[in-house]
Amino acid sequence: PTPRILFQQAFRFFREKYMLSGEIYIFKNFWNFDIEDINNSIQLYTSDITSYYTYEDAELACIKKLIEIAKEQNVK
Repeated sequence: PTPRILFQQAFRFFREKYMLSGEIYIFKNFWNFDIEDINNSIQLYTSDITSYYTYEDAELACIKKLIEIAKEQNVK
């Protein structure tokens, strides 16, 4: 079987390899997330426009966005 990783491990991977931090938070009863470039303390993305009903939905969306940003960094 294919090994599965935990979300916690995925977030750690992006922090260590790409210096990207994903933070999930609640605002006005909806879940959102921000992604920050740790090296430069720059916010790269916020999900303010798209809010999520559950923490898990925001977590999954955050991981997908981290993948997208990491791919863009590899192209540069």
